[in-house]
Amino acid sequence: MPDSTSPESAADQVDSRARGEHLLHRLAGEFSEETGVIEGRMFNGTGLSLNGKIFAFVSRSGDLVIKTSVADVRVLIETAQAQPMTMGRRTMREWASVYPTPEGDLEPWRSLLRHAWSFARANDR
Repeated sequence: MPDSTSPESAADQVDSRARGEHLLHRLAGEFSEETGVIEGRMFNGTGLSLNGKIFAFVSRSGDLVIKTSVADVRVLIETAQAQPMTMGRRTMREWASVYPTPEGDLEPWRSLLRHAWSFARANDR
């Protein structure tokens, strides 16, 4: 396996992120009728926000990262649907990193995006 500084791993990372961003873009259209939802650049990638608050984005590795309750993050991790989201050395308690979907299968990300949007809407103040 190449180390993180090798050209192969950098190219793989770009490809993974591009695939993840493509999947997110396909799903973002489903939120076009929702007031306040914007698709844009977030954390150097593509993401979705509600009234300026990010609720989902694609990580450098191409995973979908969603914001939800601490309890829901725990369930996603315990059921192997996601992994903890870490930024630097810090684990983000309300964020979960969801593996890329098999090619063409949007359903896992679709339901988790809806869930993250619902969480954001319920906490929109």
